[in-house]
Amino acid sequence: MILKRKLCAVTYVLPYLFIFLLSAQEESNINQQPTEIKTNTSTEEKKDISPKKEEVLEENFFKLEDRIVVTASRTKENLQNAPASVIVITEEDIRNRGYASIDEILYDLPGFDLSFSNGIPYIMGYQRGYRTPFMSRTLFMIDNKIQNDMYTQEAELSRQIPMSNIKRIEVLYGPASAAYGPNAFQGIINIITHDGSSPKKGKESENGNYSSSKISLQGGSYNTRSIDAGAHAKIGEWLLAASGKVFKSDEPDLSNRSSYNTNYWYSNPTVWGGVRYTRNNDRTLSSYYDPTRDYGAVASVTNGSFKVGGIVWSRNEGYGVKYPGDRAQNNGMWEVLNKQSYLEYTNVISPTLTSTTLFSYRESAFRGQWSEAEPDWNKGREQYSYLSQTYWGNQNKSWLLNHNWEYKATSNLQFTTGVKFEKRDMTKQYDIPGYWPGSYNSWNEYEGKPAVDLTSIYPNGPAVQPSSNPVYIKLPDGKKRMPYNNIAQVYDMGGFAIATYEIGKFRFSPGMRYDHNSLYGQSLNPRATAIYKYSRTGAIKLLYGEAFQEPAFILLFGGWSGRKANEKLRPEKERTTELILMDQFHNWLAEASFYYSRYENVIKETAKNEGSRKIYGLELRNKFLFGNPIPNSSKLDIFFYYTFTEALSESYYNFDAPRTNWTPTNVNPEDWISGTTVLGKYENAYYTANPNTPPLPRKKSYSTLGDISPHKVSLGINLPIQNRMNINLRANYVGPRELYLSNELRNKGLPLQRDKGIILDNYVLINGSFSFLFKYTTLVVKVFNLLNHSYTHPGQEQADAGNNFYDRSGGYRNSILPQPGRYFLFTLNFEF
Repeated sequence: MILKRKLCAVTYVLPYLFIFLLSAQEESNINQQPTEIKTNTSTEEKKDISPKKEEVLEENFFKLEDRIVVTASRTKENLQNAPASVIVITEEDIRNRGYASIDEILYDLPGFDLSFSNGIPYIMGYQRGYRTPFMSRTLFMIDNKIQNDMYTQEAELSRQIPMSNIKRIEVLYGPASAAYGPNAFQGIINIITHDGSSPKKGKESENGNYSSSKISLQGGSYNTRSIDAGAHAKIGEWLLAASGKVFKSDEPDLSNRSSYNTNYWYSNPTVWGGVRYTRNNDRTLSSYYDPTRDYGAVASVTNGSFKVGGIVWSRNEGYGVKYPGDRAQNNGMWEVLNKQSYLEYTNVISPTLTSTTLFSYRESAFRGQWSEAEPDWNKGREQYSYLSQTYWGNQNKSWLLNHNWEYKATSNLQFTTGVKFEKRDMTKQYDIPGYWPGSYNSWNEYEGKPAVDLTSIYPNGPAVQPSSNPVYIKLPDGKKRMPYNNIAQVYDMGGFAIATYEIGKFRFSPGMRYDHNSLYGQSLNPRATAIYKYSRTGAIKLLYGEAFQEPAFILLFGGWSGRKANEKLRPEKERTTELILMDQFHNWLAEASFYYSRYENVIKETAKNEGSRKIYGLELRNKFLFGNPIPNSSKLDIFFYYTFTEALSESYYNFDAPRTNWTPTNVNPEDWISGTTVLGKYENAYYTANPNTPPLPRKKSYSTLGDISPHKVSLGINLPIQNRMNINLRANYVGPRELYLSNELRNKGLPLQRDKGIILDNYVLINGSFSFLFKYTTLVVKVFNLLNHSYTHPGQEQADAGNNFYDRSGGYRNSILPQPGRYFLFTLNFEF
């Protein structure tokens, strides 16, 4: 099967190799043309007869050298020189495609496999085939300021980020720790906003001042409403920029699409007892309800060399369909909060030397309400529950100092280097008053121990009460300020150096970074890039890069009953080799990326470093401009992406491991196994029959990781109709997927395909955006899932609930996630 997939991917690549060779030959022919043509034509006529290649490009397409990015090396460079594969989503793309939030962009990007739960997290994207319990292997930044949640390291891509002042979005693929240190593992999503330094066309006045503003009013299905406003201006020596967004929605009701999320389970008196009568968001907890209340703001002021800014956002959302209704009530709000302020100082020391200093202070919180029904493990009472209603909380702070230098030694040699110092005050354990034994309780703690021992009265915790009780008594929430004994102080230091040297058509960019952390030690990550620019627009890039992922605090310290913690976790390590071919052919921009990544010390959701992984991949990126058959209309804009991914894991999940005497305080035995024996899947039966037999020798082997589709295609077309209307249609094909190794449905395939389990069907998703242009405003009608297609995504984290819908679920995470049907969003845009 693996060989078949690779051969299939190669068939997509062969045309690209031919085209790149043809392009190189074409460039050679252009350069070899004689300077004089022996005819009677004039000089002007000669120019018309033999136009230069670049003149055609400039007429029909943007110039490749003008597409500037800053994410790849922390300095300005064009796409051809960038030592990575980078996709740029422009302000025009956002407007034409009707993107109303950052998460929508992921559907159209190559190299992302999605799991949408409509809860916490709202959407999870696995970049380049690396399936993780959180979306923590992609660095999320706004104006180069990291936004990943400090406790989970998760990229929170929902509806809280304002879109009205975005200049462009740069999406980088591959490891980038050499430039950014920890957690720039699989790639980076960097939102670049307007800061007032560049006016929009036609906005600048005679004295150089200008202002530009935009307001978007949105409303649509599921009682969705939003306001998104932004502005930027130049007033004398001052640059001003600000944007903000408020988003509210009742969200789609998916209870009729998922058997474990039906109101039968949410209102079941045996399962939920007195908790059913608790009210939240003006509703009782006995039915499906998944509201959202998000907001965000980004602002900056610049004067000369100084820039002061702030970024604030909050996600406050229900649980969607992530958890089964017999285990958790989804009408419980969970908040992810980020507050950040910063000061930047740019000092042009000389024409060849520039330094930039950044000081940043950041606070984050990861907290919310949780209503739980743990199945009663006593014989004959399996349909009853131990109920708990608790508020989980943590608080985190960061003080960061970055100082970078850019030095241009010669016209061909440049250095970028910098140092980092960071101090973090991090919550160790969630504060969960009254939860199961072993959980932290801020109002019953004294010097790290319980002030009052209540285990004799409440052996399972005072908040844990049987569902057979007619009334549930809720305990107080934790303290507003986290006690000092539950705070860990962490110190990070790091430094990097990247050199860029050009000689002829070659460009070399070696780099190295060293990081030291007071908890997990040190990490050294090199990067090396060689670029051969065989033409003005064509390049062949060979890259090697390493990256490391630091253990998240939720896994280091944040354990509770049902999830382990491990203070001895070590960072994950990635090594990637990549070949990139790119060129621009008149009205066609093409790029092909081939990569092979190796991973060690993989951090599992069970808080263990276990096994290794390897991923093979191919990504094809194409953008076209064609003549528009409609008179007086801009050109057709088309993109086409194809992704091939083969993700393999050395360790696999052992569904046959014994699970006896399980309680929340007696967690599962070791379920993950690395390597295989000669007995294969009959190994457990052998040990059961021969309990005193020494362990059999193991050899390394790899299994399909799961949740990653081998083949994905994205196709989009933008059709302008004069200056009156714009039609944008986008289609996404996702091929069949095996499920994650620990997904309960991986254990329920056909008799001869048990190792593959149930396989999710392929699907095609079509989204449309229709813009109507008026004199002072634009009306946008966006349709998601245009054909109302029914499809599912794989479950998140352990995905262990199973599909025995007539009985209690097998775990706390749904194994498959139903997706919304067709819905609409109407937007009124006002620009001034």
